[in-house]
Amino acid sequence: MSLLLSGLNNEQLKAVTLQDQSALVLAGAGSGKTRVLTTRIAYLIQSRQVSPHSILAVTFTNKAAKEMLIRISAMLPINTQGMWVGTFHGLCNRMLRAHYQDAGLPQAFQILDSADQLAVIKRVLKDINADIEKFPPRQVQWFINNAKDGGIRGSQVEASDDFTRKMAEFYLVYEQQCNKEGVVDFAELLLRSYELLTRNEILQKHYSGRFSHILVDEFQDTSQLQYKWLRLLASAEASVFVVGDDDQSIYAFRGANTGNMKDFERDFNISEIIKLETLQGAEINDAKIILANHVTALCRGKEAAEQISITAKNTFNKLQNIEGIPNKNITNPTLSIVDALNILEFVSSNGEARRLIRGNGAKVNDILINDENFILSNNDYKDGKVKISSGKKKHGHLTFIN
Repeated sequence: MSLLLSGLNNEQLKAVTLQDQSALVLAGAGSGKTRVLTTRIAYLIQSRQVSPHSILAVTFTNKAAKEMLIRISAMLPINTQGMWVGTFHGLCNRMLRAHYQDAGLPQAFQILDSADQLAVIKRVLKDINADIEKFPPRQVQWFINNAKDGGIRGSQVEASDDFTRKMAEFYLVYEQQCNKEGVVDFAELLLRSYELLTRNEILQKHYSGRFSHILVDEFQDTSQLQYKWLRLLASAEASVFVVGDDDQSIYAFRGANTGNMKDFERDFNISEIIKLETLQGAEINDAKIILANHVTALCRGKEAAEQISITAKNTFNKLQNIEGIPNKNITNPTLSIVDALNILEFVSSNGEARRLIRGNGAKVNDILINDENFILSNNDYKDGKVKISSGKKKHGHLTFIN
């Protein structure tokens, strides 16, 4: 267990090891929130003997969900396949596939992306001879998606003017066409999943009884309907652990509601808010621990192991000086996958660290990291992001992009 929790600062440790209670964790950029979420999941499974299948973890992008699964599998010797870790839309899709009949869908229902949805709307408007100059298809699309994000069906739209009444009419015709063709758009995945749980008490109790722990990333970006969906899945005994940044919501145009944080505090009787360090303080602390015990090869993979060790040691000795970290005697040439992810997360958010790496006779786009079960190689370098993809057997690929 000490290995699992090593490198966490006080607030991170407090969040990860929190007892069975709901919690709101405020975490800005560079605070190590991804590490906290995934370590929390690993801690629950390893220390509390919580079944991996009784944990629901929700995030906003497929990339973030994939990274969470990679980190969990790196920390624990478990098969993460089948775990309920994914995006809102992905998890709703999974639920609807399992209960398609109860949801009123064909077994092989298809999902419309934004372009497909727009094409259906254009076809519907043409069929009813709508004035597309007055009612542009993209505006109709926005109206429909906005209504769905608010949990509103076409028949439930409150129209106080002629324009809204026409939009509601288009929404109804669009719904009928989608039902006829057996297709759903992205907004429909969440709305229909929500309706499935509200109308089917047996299913709602099944899922709320299954998930003893619910974890949500980027909670500030949740919409009102997403929050209602989460509440349906949370029983009175469930622990709901949400991480959010109260200063930022990037999905406001999609109906994100930062007021959900206040509602969450009230609805789940949150007595204490945990605030993670910002301004890279948490990741710098991670780096102190990692640098004291490991060395990573920040240079060309073709170079000899001795040269790799020397280059890496010199680089990280310089990195330590960024925050006045005293030099350590680094001798271990092995860097675990989890440590690699954490230190790359730190370096990717620290401009001075990136400059030092580039100026140290090494190229970050040629990182070679050895691990007991993986060889992680870096072959790309752009856009200021870290890209992760799993490989086969004993090989994986971790791309550090600057």
